[in-house]
Amino acid sequence: MVSGSGNVAIYTIEKVSELGGKVIVCSDSSNYVHDERGIDLELLKQVKEGERLRVSEYVARRKHARVPHGNIWSLPCQVAMPSAIQNELTGKDAERLAPRIIGAKGLAFLQHSRVPRAGPSVQGESLTEPKGFNARVTFA
Repeated sequence: MVSGSGNVAIYTIEKVSELGGKVIVCSDSSNYVHDERGIDLELLKQVKEGERLRVSEYVARRKHARVPHGNIWSLPCQVAMPSAIQNELTGKDAERLAPRIIGAKGLAFLQHSRVPRAGPSVQGESLTEPKGFNARVTFA
């Protein structure tokens, strides 16, 4: 799951896809989208970058996508990549998601919390490894 749908989020989704992963959730400040078949990156770019619309428009154009209720971080996930705004995770979110959190925008909060941390590595490619991070994440 990737929060956001701006530059950081779009290029995170692109990189995950290149490495064989599938992102099924993204968001903007109004809502989040769950697309169980995987976020259609080209459609997301068209909606967000080309037309400057909300993610709800993505749902209107993609029949398998939906807008769930609640907090984006309440969904179960294998990997959470905060990519919207710095410190978007609450302490409760971080505790529930750790050690599945990867991403620069989530690290500022985690570095100052008591939440266990895991270091991201995708198929041997280091994304970012702050001091104290040591676990590995791979995509099947």
